[in-house]
Amino acid sequence: MTNFTEMEMTVLNILADNHIKYGDGAWYDEDGYAHPDTYELTTDGTGECGTIFSRNNLDPKIYRGVIGSLHSKGALITDEYEVPQKMVAITITKTVFNEIKAAA
Repeated sequence: MTNFTEMEMTVLNILADNHIKYGDGAWYDEDGYAHPDTYELTTDGTGECGTIFSRNNLDPKIYRGVIGSLHSKGALITDEYEVPQKMVAITITKTVFNEIKAAA
């Protein structure tokens, strides 16, 4: 299993829980494309949806760096879009999800 810090595991467990709640439909296909409902916003340009930070009581000043670290380790899938403000969302990769699930 990939070595993750305690704070990285906090984020990964939040994202893994989204997949567990969604059930068998959490992955679109064998390539690991995640269902849109499993993503968490890191940037909410509208101010109406809430982010992984606000919903899970995480300090964004600290956890933005944690998310950057996870991204550099290839543990996250990132999606950016504009509605019309910029929104950025993340989800866990299928590989890392399976590692966490197997370790539990």
